[in-house]
Amino acid sequence: AGNAQPITAQERQARLAKVQGLMQEKKIAALLVEAGTTLEYFTGIHWWTSERVTAAIIPAKGQVIVVTPFFESPSIHEMLQVPGEIRPWQEDENPFELIAKSVGGLGDGALAVDSNVRFFVTDAVNKAAGGKRGTVPGGELVRACRMVKSPAELALMQTANDITLAAIRYV
Repeated sequence: AGNAQPITAQERQARLAKVQGLMQEKKIAALLVEAGTTLEYFTGIHWWTSERVTAAIIPAKGQVIVVTPFFESPSIHEMLQVPGEIRPWQEDENPFELIAKSVGGLGDGALAVDSNVRFFVTDAVNKAAGGKRGTVPGGELVRACRMVKSPAELALMQTANDITLAAIRYV
């Protein structure tokens, strides 16, 4: 794996530009992604789901907004590989209200929700927004970006395949 090169910040910015262009075409205001593979794909933030929500709002235009617990914000800041704003929430605050408020300032259009976002997050954001903004499935937006692999992604996949084949040969 010595030759493996990580995905660059420039490639992540190109991914964001692609999904933002798709959102603009479809008149979608933003894409909500929660901790997990989609968050890492677009922002570089390698995070896990927990009862304390960490999520990113990818607007159709502008910088990413990351909502995370206050005590996690230094770690999130270190991992964020694209231009963005971190909006931390305190333990006595409602993160879903912060997400709804952040989305509320993004203009017209629905909020697309990545298919990996847990239902209770989507439900709580909708309630916090007072039903003022509709939500639509965001899986199609994400798939449109992830289905076609870049040369860097192909190189990483080839390295993983080479390691797997070497392990099989060894066994």
